Amino acid sequence: MSTKVVLLMMDVYRLAVQFHMRRLEQLCVQYLEAAINHRNVLVALQNASDLKLDFIKEFCLKFIVKENNYNKIVMSKEFETIAQPLMVEIIRRRQMPAVRSLLEPHFDSAGTTLEQDMEQYLMSTGKEFCDIILMLDNHPIPAHKAILAGRCSYFEAMFRSFMPDNNMVTITIGETIPSLQSFSTLLRYIYYGEVNMPPEDSLYLFSAPYFYGFTNNRLQ
Repeated sequence: MSTKVVLLMMDVYRLAVQFHMRRLEQLCVQYLEAAINHRNVLVALQNASDLKLDFIKEFCLKFIVKENNYNKIVMSKEFETIAQPLMVEIIRRRQMPAVRSLLEPHFDSAGTTLEQDMEQYLMSTGKEFCDIILMLDNHPIPAHKAILAGRCSYFEAMFRSFMPDNNMVTITIGETIPSLQSFSTLLRYIYYGEVNMPPEDSLYLFSAPYFYGFTNNRLQ
């Protein structure tokens, strides 16, 4: 594995920890555990120490002091280039009995998927960031222009050509005004790809993929 890629992934891991992105953090850990080897472990150790990535530093130390790795690594030219405190720490760690580190992260779950995050965003966490109102038979439904435009060519064309008065858009599907239930189904599809719907909603939504210009016809 390229040392540059390993260092880049350590930066991604640092950001994942900082922003509490547990799924990304787990993926970074899995990658680094597979990618760190004899050729890059000392660089990774120094970088982890500089960035205060304690778990990665601990992983590197454990890798170095393993019976099959230690002599080869400490006798290398690269070992002479690392900071002296790290040299001392490696030698001391070699002399210490192996103990289970308290720094090891525990991933109780695989984290949330993109679909789960977007469902939560639609239902609750994204409410304060809404910047467009969809008016359905005088019923206001807050939404997000970026998501609507990214998923529907109809809304993309609308937002590119003009901004609706008062940031409000009247919702129809052709000449049909969908029910609130069926339009809620449509929004779930737009936001996170949900295609399950009551049979009665299909009557309203049959022509929606053509009218709104979806990039696929999974809704049908």
